[in-house]
Amino acid sequence: MLENIVRKKINIMMKRIAAMTVLAAAFVFMFLIMMCACSSKNGGKTVSLTTDEIAGEVLTSVKFPAMMDYTNQSEIEMYFGADFNNIKDITCKQQAISVNLAEIIIIKPKDGAMDAVMAFLRGRQDKFKNQSSYYPSQQLAAEATVVGSKYNVAYLICHDDAAAAEKALLNLLEKSLE
Repeated sequence: MLENIVRKKINIMMKRIAAMTVLAAAFVFMFLIMMCACSSKNGGKTVSLTTDEIAGEVLTSVKFPAMMDYTNQSEIEMYFGADFNNIKDITCKQQAISVNLAEIIIIKPKDGAMDAVMAFLRGRQDKFKNQSSYYPSQQLAAEATVVGSKYNVAYLICHDDAAAAEKALLNLLEKSLE
């Protein structure tokens, strides 16, 4: 009698262990599928150019005012609010002291950080529209600002002809795929 009770309990435990093993395997499988899906968001394509090279193309695509380069990490964090925990490579250019509103930010995010980088860039875009445009020409540039991503590159272009600059950027990215 006691032996039957022990066998039943062992059988129940074995069934629970088997069920937990199947469940754990299912979770691992789902995790792997999610990781593959996230890594293939950009089609597995990457751009080999540096952010400086990409920004240079944007800068020459339309007439920008005199621009300042920000290269120091602490300056970029302080003036732009960038979080370097999400950034592999970044180029920031902003109009020199003037009545113009112009800015170029090109970012190559760290793996898995594209959403955070895009949220940062959209925040900059909102700031232009809601806080930084006082003159009519600044309002035009703020409204024309584009934020986007392609492959492993995220970008913000603030300029009254940002669409033309974005087109040049996208053409460059297409030509430079690895």
